[in-house]
Amino acid sequence: MTTPPAQPIFEFRPPLADADLAITGDVPVPFFNPQNHDQVIADLADPHHSLISVAAKHGTTLEALSLWMTRPHVADSLANLQSAAAVKARLTASVQLPRAVPGLLTLLASSQQEETKLPLTDSLRSLHTRARLRTISLRATHYLLRIAGYNTPRPAPARATDGAPTPPPVEPPPCPSAFSAADSRATGG
Repeated sequence: MTTPPAQPIFEFRPPLADADLAITGDVPVPFFNPQNHDQVIADLADPHHSLISVAAKHGTTLEALSLWMTRPHVADSLANLQSAAAVKARLTASVQLPRAVPGLLTLLASSQQEETKLPLTDSLRSLHTRARLRTISLRATHYLLRIAGYNTPRPAPARATDGAPTPPPVEPPPCPSAFSAADSRATGG
């Protein structure tokens, strides 16, 4: 039983003519100017493609593709795409926040309920279980407080036309500490 030879990462290509080379410093690099600019960018954004596979798919080298990506118009396109992807990811996450709250409340209630059922012993297992349940409760509380303090970006206020300075925006009050309610009950305050 023989195994097929491993595929090389880099494929040998015959030397290019001088017209097909871009000179960068002392080292000539193959020039890459794709016919379908949008397809190359779509392939770069595809999570199933590596830079090497994108270069191979479009018949160029990794170095030429890398240099093409730094051209001003390509770099601008990539930056715009990256910004749009970030906005979409934040929007998707924001829309799902209402679904997260009931799950966090259930997690918080169930971990607190489980802790009350544990026998009060000093066994290592009991102490470890209590610590794990308290960690779950604290994390759920932390995420609930983060969601409660979540603010969507607001449009910038209109500037006064009479030359008077615009008052600074009013910041929302800070979220209360997860321990402030428990601390006030413990101290009787």
